Amino acid sequence: MVQSTTSALILLALAGSAVAAPHQTKLAAWETNSGTYSPYVPAASYPTVPDSCKITQVNILQRHGARYPTSGASKTLEATLAKLQGRSSYPKEFEFITAFNWTLGTDDLVPFGAQESRESGELTYERYCTGSKKLACGTPFIRASLSNRVVQSAGNWSEAYASKARINAPSVLEMDQDDGVKTTLENYCPNSNTTSQQELDWLAEFTPAILKRWNKTASPAFNLTAADVVNIAYICAFESVATETTSDFCGLFEEQDWKDIEYDGDLSKYYGYGHGNPLGRSQGVGYVNELLTRLTGNRSYVNNDTTQVNHTLDANTSTFPLDRTIYAEQVLPSPSHFSHDNLIAPVVSLVGLFNDSSFSSTKLDSKRQWIFSRIAPFAGRMVVERLSCSSSGEYVRILVSDEVQSLKGICQGATSNGLCRLDSFVAAMENAIAVGTKEFEGCGAVWVD
Repeated sequence: MVQSTTSALILLALAGSAVAAPHQTKLAAWETNSGTYSPYVPAASYPTVPDSCKITQVNILQRHGARYPTSGASKTLEATLAKLQGRSSYPKEFEFITAFNWTLGTDDLVPFGAQESRESGELTYERYCTGSKKLACGTPFIRASLSNRVVQSAGNWSEAYASKARINAPSVLEMDQDDGVKTTLENYCPNSNTTSQQELDWLAEFTPAILKRWNKTASPAFNLTAADVVNIAYICAFESVATETTSDFCGLFEEQDWKDIEYDGDLSKYYGYGHGNPLGRSQGVGYVNELLTRLTGNRSYVNNDTTQVNHTLDANTSTFPLDRTIYAEQVLPSPSHFSHDNLIAPVVSLVGLFNDSSFSSTKLDSKRQWIFSRIAPFAGRMVVERLSCSSSGEYVRILVSDEVQSLKGICQGATSNGLCRLDSFVAAMENAIAVGTKEFEGCGAVWVD
């Protein structure tokens, strides 16, 4: 059973305007505080480029759209639900559970998630291929890691882009994601410890107050753990995006609870795959080498990669072309690439974005940069634009969830509006790649011939 209230974000998305109007309507707390399970919400309005500049290439690294829980996560969530069900009486706020049935599928995209990717494809065409500064967009090059939901997201993006451009839908290159097969769209670091003690410490810090509140009127008390509290929050998120209405489970949490839950997810990704993991950023080296190859047209970056670049594919101009304007990659989170959130975290870390020196595991850091619902929610994306500016050469600009990222401290001479000279950006990434490549040696990766 779900509440009859439809969320503001879902209403906007179904109207085809979620990506275009990020601040029109106040969103429910779960929509912006569910971490990696949050729906896509632009962090800012897209800023136009300076008058003297024109975009010449667009690189999109995008996570798949909203989905059902994975099969493993579904079992965990159902185990938590089992602890709530079967009681003879419930506190008022839990009474809906008496009629609740778990009906969610596993792994696949939900209709709302498919729409997220379609909107992204449409927006890419409208933003870059129309207007006075439009690109000669041509046919985008699209890749996806080989997972049904990722391939479907890439296909939805492609079809929506093609519909706007009035061309045949570009094909999607599907990248094998089996362990030991080289691919830049998947993590593969067997020696990486992705369990975060900091997250466990934070769970112990914030969940007792929630459990105490729930148990105040429950008789007998709920036999729930700290992990169950977060599971119930994620049930709220998954059911809401699946049914396109706000789940009753969302109402069990107060505003501060959602901030604490988001912080828990941020700790998990930061120490699991980001700056806080000694092997985290190394897993983004292959993708950044491919990015530099596209930005510069110099294949030596992929040719010399010793991490995750698939040299068979990248040596072939059909499977790794350099003559496109838009590249899109869809990951299990221009070229356009579709991927997963656990790849986007290493990539933004290697580039040097959202670099907090540390997180407190006992007090919420409200000034942190690393907020994963703004980095890689469902359909979250990092976009790297190459620009040509009259009389001053080529530049790079990076946006995450439509927010321009400051490149000061990353590359020399970065401007206040987020521009960095291409040669300075390349030099900075060469240094980061050298460090990350050395770190990747600790991953213990064994490749399939």
